[in-house]
Parts: sequence; structure tokens; C-alpha cells
Amino acid sequence: MNKSVKWLWLGGVLVLLGVFGAGVGLRPILLGGCEIHGPEPGTIRAKPGPWGVLAYTPIYISAPNEILPLRTMETQPIHWFFGGMSPADVHRTLSALGLSTEACDRLLPPAAITISPQGTQCIPIKAELQVLAPAIRGAIYQLLAHFPENGAEFKFIPTDKSIVLLNDRSVPSSTRDTIRQWSCGYGKYTLIYGFPCLLSAIPDPAEKTRLMKLVSRQDTYLLRLHITPETDINALKDYWGRAFWALDVSAFLQSLKEVSAGTWLDVIELLPPIPTALLYTYPLPQNPLNGPVRRHDCHWTTFNFFRDPADERYADPNFVLEKLRNDFYPIYSDPRYGDVILFSKPDGITIHSAIFLADNFVYSKNGDTPLNPWIITTLPELLDYYSFMVAPDQQLTVSYFRNKHY
Repeated sequence: MNKSVKWLWLGGVLVLLGVFGAGVGLRPILLGGCEIHGPEPGTIRAKPGPWGVLAYTPIYISAPNEILPLRTMETQPIHWFFGGMSPADVHRTLSALGLSTEACDRLLPPAAITISPQGTQCIPIKAELQVLAPAIRGAIYQLLAHFPENGAEFKFIPTDKSIVLLNDRSVPSSTRDTIRQWSCGYGKYTLIYGFPCLLSAIPDPAEKTRLMKLVSRQDTYLLRLHITPETDINALKDYWGRAFWALDVSAFLQSLKEVSAGTWLDVIELLPPIPTALLYTYPLPQNPLNGPVRRHDCHWTTFNFFRDPADERYADPNFVLEKLRNDFYPIYSDPRYGDVILFSKPDGITIHSAIFLADNFVYSKNGDTPLNPWIITTLPELLDYYSFMVAPDQQLTVSYFRNKHY
């Protein structure tokens, strides 16, 4: 079976607007487990359910050096988008954050401002941005986080990893100071906005690579299914067999039941061709000579999960919305493998989508830049990751949808 696919290029996070209001609001169950004997030491048993006996192993992956876009990224301008705001509104808001009128004019001169019906886009002057007080810069980051259009500009480093980096004496003190200058804390993450500025301020190419590797690092999981001669294969086939791949899954599971000592099966072997080919990989830049460059974000990933070949129209949020309305229905009971998960703000704007696998595990791509791989993650982790897009006193809503045709 051909599992080759076209991969994606630089871009921002597509935002799906107004999908069925605020959603169903099902509450995710926190992941838990205990140490068990499994395919390797450190394996943890997942919660029991119709998905069978699952165990998971936390791992992490980082982008290969060959695809790190160092030169491209450090020369990119920084974009700020303020939805529904005029330039005067932007100036007043920044003044309220502690920025003087003169400093605001230097930071955002008229030539750096573009007005659209959706709001105001700005390209701040790097030299002026660099001299802002850390508290003011952090407050601006928090403001920018409320507009999903800025999502691709944010880089997140888990705080435990950033602490290791900032305390590593093998890293030049100037590099560590630069990282502190361009970052701020946000929950469990160190948040960087203006990554091009940070990269261009570090003179050592090796240190640039080291930092970008850290930013590209993603925590994920190996997820495995235990099969023994006593396993109810029909129940597993009913759960994991979906769409056109049901017969393949059925035959594969039945053959494993014949292993007298039992075996552990990586769940990746049960997934359709496209997610199987992409899981744990980072996107390669698309060759523009092969046609228009497509933005393969979370929605493209979610709605092409069961397709082969991929339908490039899912790069268009309007097409995603149309298909969601016509081919899916909301789920109010427990989700199951293959269900679409939508993460929405209180105003109904959907900012992320993923595919439910089992327990609290989901298949996801968190953005469409070269630093965002395809991973297995959990609902609580996604909620924590995307919480920067809502105010501190607000919460994201999680909704589930199921395809009418399978």
C-alpha cells in the first residue's frame, strides 16, 4: 500500500471560525496509570476501555538539523495582528500596557502598519522591540496571544527544558541572556515571540542550531496494544476497524491472536496510510515547482486522517467547515477512535482540531511550521498548550464529532 504523501511548508495556524457555536463541552479525563511489565521498562498502562489493553511510553523527538530553517527564520519579519482594532486602538492598548506614546511611534511607525477589514497588522521595528522592558514585552505577548492569527509566531519550550538550557554553563552567558530577554513564562512553558529576533541576536551558528533544536523538541508517546490468545479480537476489530481500512485491521489483529505467548503491537500499525507515514516526523518544505504550496495544519491533518490520497482542499478552512457541517454529527457520549476533536474559545472560534485514538490519547499536529511534527499527545496537554489563546479566567471547550459514513 502506498503511504507516500506530500508534506508541508512554512505558514501559520489556520483558524476555523464559528464551528457549531461553543461546542459540546465534554470534560477530558486526566491521564493516569501505573508501572507495569510491558514491551520495555518504564511502560505505563493506560486506562481500560473498548480500545483493549494499552500501554504507553513517554518519548521526545527533535527536528533533524537538515530541515531547520535557520537562515530563513532569522531574516523573517515579526508580524503582530490585532483583530478588530484600528491603529489608534492599538496605540491606546499599548499605552495602557505602559508604553509611552513616543516609544509606540518608534516601535510601530505608519509604514509598519497595514489595515484590513479584519484588524491591524504591524511589523514592529526590531531595534525598538529589543529595548522594551521585559514586563512590557511580556504583556504585549499576552495580548497578542488572544488573536489566533498570531499563533504561528509563538514558540513554546517546556519550562523544565528551558531551565536546563539557561543553567547550562556550556552555553555562552550572552546566549542565555538573549533567551531571557526574548522570552517570558506562561504556565508550564517558556514562551518566545519574535524568534527571528532571538536567532539574529546570537552570533554563533552552533548555538542557533542548538536553540532551534530545543524549540523543535516535542514530547510524544509510543502507544502499544497487548494481544494474547485470550484477547477478544472481535471487540478490538469493532473499535479499531474504521473506514476503508477495517478489513486490513481485522486480518492483522486476527493473525496476532495466534501468537501463543502474546505480543505488543504498536498502534501506528493500526492507523491508515497517511497518519502512519507522518507520525513522529517533521514536515519537509514543499517544492513550489510541484504546484501551489499548501498549508498542512491541524485541520488538514485531522480531516485527511482516513483518506488516501489526501484531499488538499482541507487546507482551506471554509472547505473544512462545509464538510464538518455536511458529513459529521456531534457526539455527546464517550468518544471513540477516529472521532474529530475541536478545541474552541468561549466565543465559538475553533483554534485546533485532532483525532481521538483511545483513553486520553489523540493524533495531532500543533501548527504548520517546520518545527511542528505529527505526534501522539493527550487531551490535557493540548488544553494546556492552547490555553494561551484565551484569557486567564476562560477555558477552552472540547467538542467531538463523528463522520456519518463510518
